[in-house]
Amino acid sequence: MNKRLKSKSKLDLKKIDAEIRRILLLAQYRSIDLVSVFGHEFCSAPISLCSLEDSSLLNQQSKSKDTFDFLKEKFPVAILTHMPPRNQQQALVIDGSSLLHFYPRAESNVFQYSIYLLTEHIIPLFNDYSRIDIIFGSSKSQDVKTFIKRHDAKSSTQTKYDKILRNYLLPTGKAYQNFVVSNRSRLAAAIVECWKEKDAIQKLPPKAILVMAGPNETAMKLEKDEQPIDMLELESNHVETDSRLILHVDQLIQNGFFNIVVKSIDSDVIILCIYYAYLPGLEKLVVDATLPKKSLKIIDCTYIHNELIDNFGVNPVLLLIVYALSGCDTCSFTRNISKRTFMQTLFEAPRDFTDLENLTVLPINRSDISAVEKLYVRCFSSGRRRRQSTCIVSSSGTISHLNQLNQKNVSINELRSLMAMAAFKKNATSIATSLPPTHDSLFYHCLRVSRQVAIWLQATNGYIGYPSSEESGFQISDGRAQIQWKSKLAFPNDRQLSSRGKHKGKCTRCVCILNQLPCTIFCQCPMDCSNRKTSETATPNVQTMPKPATSADRPMRVSTFSSTLFDYEYSDEEISDESSTSIDNVPVADMNDVDDSVPELYFYYAIRITIFEFAIQNQKYCLFATTSHIPGHFIGMITCHDHKQDTVVDDLFKTSEGVHIVSRAFYNQSK
Repeated sequence: MNKRLKSKSKLDLKKIDAEIRRILLLAQYRSIDLVSVFGHEFCSAPISLCSLEDSSLLNQQSKSKDTFDFLKEKFPVAILTHMPPRNQQQALVIDGSSLLHFYPRAESNVFQYSIYLLTEHIIPLFNDYSRIDIIFGSSKSQDVKTFIKRHDAKSSTQTKYDKILRNYLLPTGKAYQNFVVSNRSRLAAAIVECWKEKDAIQKLPPKAILVMAGPNETAMKLEKDEQPIDMLELESNHVETDSRLILHVDQLIQNGFFNIVVKSIDSDVIILCIYYAYLPGLEKLVVDATLPKKSLKIIDCTYIHNELIDNFGVNPVLLLIVYALSGCDTCSFTRNISKRTFMQTLFEAPRDFTDLENLTVLPINRSDISAVEKLYVRCFSSGRRRRQSTCIVSSSGTISHLNQLNQKNVSINELRSLMAMAAFKKNATSIATSLPPTHDSLFYHCLRVSRQVAIWLQATNGYIGYPSSEESGFQISDGRAQIQWKSKLAFPNDRQLSSRGKHKGKCTRCVCILNQLPCTIFCQCPMDCSNRKTSETATPNVQTMPKPATSADRPMRVSTFSSTLFDYEYSDEEISDESSTSIDNVPVADMNDVDDSVPELYFYYAIRITIFEFAIQNQKYCLFATTSHIPGHFIGMITCHDHKQDTVVDDLFKTSEGVHIVSRAFYNQSK
């Protein structure tokens, strides 16, 4: 069952690319508004934001490394290999999940494992800290992260337990890793219960304070020779560890601890600590992001917070927002754009993105994401993209146009159309995977980002007011939460995109005639079709792609083979797109009246390709043919010429990788 669901959720990129190429070719014949067309995703989920393996999941990319490398580049003084000097008592706040990375000893049960963690990895830290807080994430954390692959319930085969007892024998090695993935909060709850036992408490050093919080809403203080004490001021409904860590930092300040170290390798925690380094009374807040058995990696968050404001002019809340926009456990990463590129773009012109703060006020509307759209356009038009092979560089005309993207207000839908045309001209292996999300998909992405930022901004509150998921980019279907990727239909319902149908004789009932459109390169009608003559004088569509006036820009005149593989039957839902201003398509019966066979007349012309010349009504023609992007289909290019001179046709059609390309065809009278 899971295999079938996964197969159903996997996107057919070849089919999507074929549709995009079909549309771009049609735009050479008809006045198609490509900006409007590329306001649709051409599939059920935005390719730039979803997982290609399962479109129901969020796209995930490098998080911690990108964040750390950027901070190291911008704030080298803040990245230390030793702890800052201590001039007063310090407190340590530990992300409890990092403790579970230590493997239990062979044949250990839960109680023995908890004592091992306490004696080997916690008590030695009291040499430097008088108080240590350990925070475990809520059991609901797994539900929040079900939309990323590593926490996807469908990918886990490990048994989940309702409760884990103190005498449960723990597995080791890889089996332990799998066990923790499925039972993290239950194991944490069992360890906390073991630490509350007298035998564990008596192992604490004198005057040492150990505070445990999570995975439930309570918090407990342990001291040697004392009974466990509930800490009501630290009770909370926080689901994620990252925000609950900040709650403890704030409470520590109120208890006289002004130098605090947070131990976590999660980049979400690092960014949150940078933002909250302003808390009143806090003198120094640092994050210990050291990996096990690695050299110390210390981030001075107080220094970075001050430098953001004083030297870079960046409001720390903007860094928090851009970090969420660029991807986290609850928000998609954007394909081809790294977190580093997002943050670097913000730092280059922070004043241009002050309106990003609109995302902090719920609920947001579509007009609130104009700054987000600007940020995405600049990231995609920069030279720092992840895959330079898909960079939007093509002909000289395209380059000069795209170089102006940073100087004018270009919509993200227009950028999609520009990039698609550039990738098509450049003969990119894949077009769809190189495009940014549509404005519609970006809005729903911003809803999820806005929700996450709202949660982070309440981190110092014991009880967070969680925004409704159904109003924040999610939806409930069959009783289960799902990502709401978009509101618009996958495909535009535009009659000008109709290009299929073949009837015997003249074109009197084909799709083109019924929709009052000229026949195109995808039609199977003969060369002398009266409706095809309309296209011979048609001006190529240049609404979104200015091109130099060369012979390469002449519209293609004739097709000798059908390309029905490009054509799709749109669903009833797609046909009812209310956002489209086009008239209804032709009846389904006429749409289905298509024969994939190639008649003798067309085959005859295909044979004539090999001799490159023929005559119709005493007029000489040069015929050029090349393989299309769809294997087994051909596109013919005919150009009329004066028999006294050669004819040159440049840059006619580029094909998929591995297929021979002829970019210039000559006709010579001597042949």
